[in-house]
Amino acid sequence: MSDQVTHYKIFVSTTDGLKEEFSALCQKVSAYSDIEGKHIKLQFDVVFWKNEPPGYGERPQSVFNKELRECDYLILILWDRFGTPPDKDGKSRYKSGCEEEFYEAIKCYGDKPGDIHDIAVLFKEINEEEIENIDRKQINAVNKFREKLEESNKCIYKKFSSMQEFERIIWELLAKWRQKHEVLDRRKELSVTSTADGSEIDIDRT
Repeated sequence: MSDQVTHYKIFVSTTDGLKEEFSALCQKVSAYSDIEGKHIKLQFDVVFWKNEPPGYGERPQSVFNKELRECDYLILILWDRFGTPPDKDGKSRYKSGCEEEFYEAIKCYGDKPGDIHDIAVLFKEINEEEIENIDRKQINAVNKFREKLEESNKCIYKKFSSMQEFERIIWELLAKWRQKHEVLDRRKELSVTSTADGSEIDIDRT
């Protein structure tokens, strides 16, 4: 087996108010890479838009989209806010940066190298005590987006109501992506294996 470590980049898109979830996600990704990934030379890396400030004169969201297109997975986390339009001039077709990032990921979705291989959208449930303090316009936008997802099968759609449940979902996502990596890794090894007479082995890829 090669000593080279395979890195998968996870782009995390989220709105204000989910700092604890973002921190927990980073910790879980790091822990999973150490516990489950190290022995198979697999590393998951978190990419967050605040780590990539735009240059002078650049449209900020375009910079984030470019970073997203270079990632392997997208995790979008929403709660009681949908965010604000990515363009201040009101010309954007999207209601928030998160929404634009989601549809940008949909455009890049696929199984080929360079594609975004999976999209997970996680919704934090709102309890009764929090309803009175919620911006109705924001939560309505979240709910409309959620309804669209329920009609689609292009992404992983999950709800959570506690930190423990959220951390379990993140761990399960990483385990799923690790299994996919191992399948692809085995196929790659088989594809370069030759028989004694030098001919390639015929691999059933179904």
